[in-house]
Amino acid sequence: MSDLNGDSLPATQYLLMETLAARVRTGETCWTFPRKPAIKVALDRLREAGYVLDYKSPDGENWQVFPTDTGIKEFTDSNYVIPLLRNKKKKKKKRKCHCV
Repeated sequence: MSDLNGDSLPATQYLLMETLAARVRTGETCWTFPRKPAIKVALDRLREAGYVLDYKSPDGENWQVFPTDTGIKEFTDSNYVIPLLRNKKKKKKKRKCHCV
């Protein structure tokens, strides 16, 4: 494990983790990224930090990446509600407040 934390990640690593966190929030367990050398380097560092599991390239063109529990915890908020559900809750509240 590395001494990296979410706030000190280089930009590419941070954006990869933010993308994975966004996918986790919508119920995905993994996401794919283009199989490029710079992304592989960033994924290697994230794996060393304990944020992602080993990744693979099932089609030879993309990396399929799974975040670890540590990565999910570091980059997501347990109170997060996706906007679609948040907006539904607001609409329901408005109806209750404005009903006569």
